[in-house]
Amino acid sequence: MKKRLIIAVLAMVLLIPGIYAAAELTNITAQGVDGNLCFYNYAGNEVFCIESINRLVSYPSGSGVDVESGASLKLAGTAVTSTATELNKLAGISGDVITTTNTKTMTNKTLTTPVVASLYQDAGKTKLLTMPATSDTLATLNTAETFANKTLTSPVINTPSVVQSVAFHDYAASSADWTLSATEQKAVLLWVTNAGATSDIVAPSEARMYFVYNNSGQDVTIKKSGGTGITVADARVAGVIYASGDYVRLTPDGAF
Repeated sequence: MKKRLIIAVLAMVLLIPGIYAAAELTNITAQGVDGNLCFYNYAGNEVFCIESINRLVSYPSGSGVDVESGASLKLAGTAVTSTATELNKLAGISGDVITTTNTKTMTNKTLTTPVVASLYQDAGKTKLLTMPATSDTLATLNTAETFANKTLTSPVINTPSVVQSVAFHDYAASSADWTLSATEQKAVLLWVTNAGATSDIVAPSEARMYFVYNNSGQDVTIKKSGGTGITVADARVAGVIYASGDYVRLTPDGAF
C-alpha cells in the first residue's frame, strides 16, 4: 500500500503544473484548508490535497491515479519500469521477496521437481555433494536397498547375513544340457531332477564353487563348455570348484 501511495504522489506532482497552467478550471476549484491546498470537483467532493507541512499529496478513499501508456514515473530520479502486472504481484505479500540472486533461508516451501545438480551439506559450504546424472534412487542410512553393479573396496561388514541361493532344473525326461544362465550362475546349490539319460550341467569358465544335488535318476556331469568336468552319481551330492581349466571335486559323492 505504501509503494502505491508513493507512486500516486509522484504522479500528482507531475500533473500539478498542468493544472495551474490551465486557462479555465470549470470543473475544478482549489482552496486552502488548514494550511493545505485542496482541489474539489464540480460537486464539491475532494479530489486531492497537497499538505504544506509534510509535503505529501493525499487522496480520499476510492480515488486513484492512472498513468497512461507512454507516461513514466520516477523514484529518487530513477524511472519505474515495472508494469502494472508485475507490481500487482506484490499485493498481499507480507514476507521478504526472494529474487534470483539474493540469499534467503526459506521455510515451509515445497519444491516441485527441482533441478539440483549439486548441493552443500554444511553451512560453511565445504562439503559439496554432486548428484549423479542418471534416473535412479539414492540410498540412505536407515532404509533397506538392493544394490546392483556395485564394487565394495575393503568393506567392513560387522554382522553379515549371507543368503545362499539355489538353482533348480528339471530335465523333463530329456538329456539336453543345462547351461547356467547369468542368474543361475550366482547360485551355490545346483539341484537337478527328472533326467531321461546321463546329462550335463554347463557352468561358466571362471572361478566358481558349486554343490550339485543330483536327484535326477541319472548320472550328471558338471563341466565348462567343451570340457570334461566331473560326474556326480544319481542320488548323491558333491562339491566342485573351477580350477586348472575345468571343474574338479571339492568333496566325494555323498548320499542324501
